Amino acid sequence: MKIFDLQIEVALANLPRIHQAVGDQVSVVLVSGADYGTQNGPLCAPAAFADLFQPYHMRINDWIHENTKWKIMIHSCGGIAPLLDHFHEMGVDILNPVPTQQGRRRRGARTQSGTLESLEVWRLRSAWD
Repeated sequence: MKIFDLQIEVALANLPRIHQAVGDQVSVVLVSGADYGTQNGPLCAPAAFADLFQPYHMRINDWIHENTKWKIMIHSCGGIAPLLDHFHEMGVDILNPVPTQQGRRRRGARTQSGTLESLEVWRLRSAWD
């Protein structure tokens, strides 16, 4: 999709500049604040998310993981449990916050890759270095 391609082009041009300016003084970067869920579930089917959004997130997240020590954080409210495996696959380290469909925080959630436990944030990938 052309608009996403243009956004990624700009982001990938800016990331090396940002990294050069701040280096390892940054621990975590918030790369998305988009809400992918509603009170009743995800905004789109997981397959649609994988086709429409995941490839673009992966390009940004791959650059960050390959070139920095930064951890990647995204924010998404709503019923996003069906998308958690996609978030993991696209390289998200931290997901915040994760309210349930009823608005309360989950104590844990099952994904195909295992159980995640939550407090204020969910760690989706490896432990802090």
